[in-house]
Amino acid sequence: MDNIAGFLTLFVLSLVLTFATWAALSPSLRGLLDQVLKLPDGTTFYLRTLLVGLLLGAAAGIVNTTFDLKPGSAFMEYVWRTASGLEDVLQFFFGFILVYLLLVTILVAVLRPRHE
Repeated sequence: MDNIAGFLTLFVLSLVLTFATWAALSPSLRGLLDQVLKLPDGTTFYLRTLLVGLLLGAAAGIVNTTFDLKPGSAFMEYVWRTASGLEDVLQFFFGFILVYLLLVTILVAVLRPRHE
């Protein structure tokens, strides 16, 4: 039962981290994409792609973590295992955001308005 509680704690923390990251990035990304793309559907597509990528990164980090601790384990062992799971989630986040940033940078460089 403690292993399930540790997994659920990691799950909730990962979802909170996912939506906090998305909430922090999406307003400025929406403004940038609205200026560059000039297509509302394109902006929606790229914002949804960001959210789906973050959710998949969180899921990959969660699935990669196992809570196979013994029933008499100390509370701090669960805390360290949860922190280890969050480390995996953050690694997937940073990897995805790095690739996503590269994609958006190329998109902006190609589609930016020409000032002549």
